[in-house]
Amino acid sequence: MKTIDDALNLRRRIFGAFEMAEVVDDQSERDAWMTFVVVGGGPTGVEVAGQVRSVLCRGSFVIDERRFVGRAGHGRFVERSVSDLFV
Repeated sequence: MKTIDDALNLRRRIFGAFEMAEVVDDQSERDAWMTFVVVGGGPTGVEVAGQVRSVLCRGSFVIDERRFVGRAGHGRFVERSVSDLFV
């Protein structure tokens, strides 16, 4: 993420996932929409991961006058390079 446009696009995608999770009936599909993967453990990746977790654990939040109910999530740190994942 290098520009404001990148940040706004990421925000739209995350909030779009919340909206999709709100309308699906199947729990496994809802879980899929509420699963986020942040690639990169630098300052930006850590900040994005922390903010997403904060929103999910807050309990409820409002986006464009719509209320969403968050729920506790979990995260995992993967200590491998991308090339290690495709071996």
